[in-house]
Amino acid sequence: MSQELQTIIDLIRYGASRFNAAGLTFGHSYDNALDEATQLTLHALHLPHDLPPAYGNARITEAEKEDVLGLFLRRIEERIPACYLTGEAWFAGLSFKCDPRALVPRSPIAELIESGFQP
Repeated sequence: MSQELQTIIDLIRYGASRFNAAGLTFGHSYDNALDEATQLTLHALHLPHDLPPAYGNARITEAEKEDVLGLFLRRIEERIPACYLTGEAWFAGLSFKCDPRALVPRSPIAELIESGFQP
């Protein structure tokens, strides 16, 4: 199976599918499996979170694949929030350093902050 995962987008799609099948809950920076799989994949590959979609078809090395799949496995088996695995949480469009000592914001208040508290 691992042989079939050859590109960045393959890994992201696979991770999202596995997260959904595992019944994970989301909300620590990301509210869905696809966004969280993207974050973990890009983190493991040392790529920026806003990587243009054109790079999705970039092929990955076996070592890179192992790094990404290792993060996916920890997320599923240990139920560790992605922000603790990456050391980074996003809130209101800003990046914050994060570890298990932090209470990660999960509230929709970020939308209010981003809109300048306008309705």
